[in-house]
Amino acid sequence: MRSSSNDIVSFTLRFFGLFALVEVAILTGLFPILGFQLFLTQLVSALLTLPSAHTLVLTSNGAFDITPFCTGITIIAIYLSLWFGIWRKQPTALGNIARGGVLLLALNALRILVVVNVGQHHSLALAETLHGISWFVLSGVALGMWVHQLQNETHTRDWKELGKKLFGRVSLRTFYFLVRVMPFVFVSLRS
Repeated sequence: MRSSSNDIVSFTLRFFGLFALVEVAILTGLFPILGFQLFLTQLVSALLTLPSAHTLVLTSNGAFDITPFCTGITIIAIYLSLWFGIWRKQPTALGNIARGGVLLLALNALRILVVVNVGQHHSLALAETLHGISWFVLSGVALGMWVHQLQNETHTRDWKELGKKLFGRVSLRTFYFLVRVMPFVFVSLRS
């Protein structure tokens, strides 16, 4: 049996490796998501009956640019990176992962819809604040979905027990730190 520190290092390298790869691909334009940006722009524009131009949703208070990072790809990257981090430790149904990804994309579209609506009816400053807060909430939802699916697959409800099954004798604080706090380091570097 490998030591828990080796498992944690392996998880961390896999998690950050995939997450960083997706972030770099978005930043450099190697990940072509303009079509999805345009779709999301048109969806928000149509649902709120607002005009749009390319990736901009135009409101009476200003324009909202639907950037590649607004598409939900970063949230999906966190979600997939969590699964990739434990890939060999836990057999996982790919259908469950795919359904989780689709749900996260739908929740992200709803998040963007609410943010633009707040910007239209209140202020851009309030919309910007809501944008940041809702991103952190959605990343927490991604983590919660991952943990819930792991609990169902391992038949374990206790966090400490789940951490032990994944990493051996890992402390709950270490497990929490790895999967909840560290993804924001990359996002902070991007901003």
